[in-house]
Amino acid sequence: YLKRHEERRLYERELVALRDWVPRLPEGARQMTVPMVATSDELDALIFEAAPGEIVEEAALTSGELQAAYQMAGAVAAALHALPCDGCGPAPGYEQELVGKIEGWFELYEGVEGLDAELKRFVLDAVAADGVFRDAVLVPTHMDYSPRNWLIHRDDGALWLYVIDWERARPELWVQDAQ
Repeated sequence: YLKRHEERRLYERELVALRDWVPRLPEGARQMTVPMVATSDELDALIFEAAPGEIVEEAALTSGELQAAYQMAGAVAAALHALPCDGCGPAPGYEQELVGKIEGWFELYEGVEGLDAELKRFVLDAVAADGVFRDAVLVPTHMDYSPRNWLIHRDDGALWLYVIDWERARPELWVQDAQ
């Protein structure tokens, strides 16, 4: 499988995840990722081993299979979030950073119906309420952790899951992977 990035930063994020984080996952979680075969920094391209299966979001799964897929994905996420990494750890300025991001989104969506001063104040007050982000801790995250980035494969009665598409991976709050 060939993947070429249009944005350099996404290529670099995927490389960090696949070269640094994934190899340090416990064996069971690591087996639920697709091995990278080659990279090209000049082309911002990666080649992966072919992985069997179909996208979980599109697959016709029984309720038991879907439950198993979520359990396997949860095990990978838990293992990922437990890894140490560069940029991970306590983030004392997270609240201010988040307020800045939110204010930027407000500017971007200025004029959208319903996005009035009262709603903006409500959101900003909620972020600052009770110091909810005061003890924020950043961990490795996938940042697009959903069934559209999980492959599911049936093999002689066994069910296999593969986590794909690490291009948005970065240190962030673990809850970012709970979509």
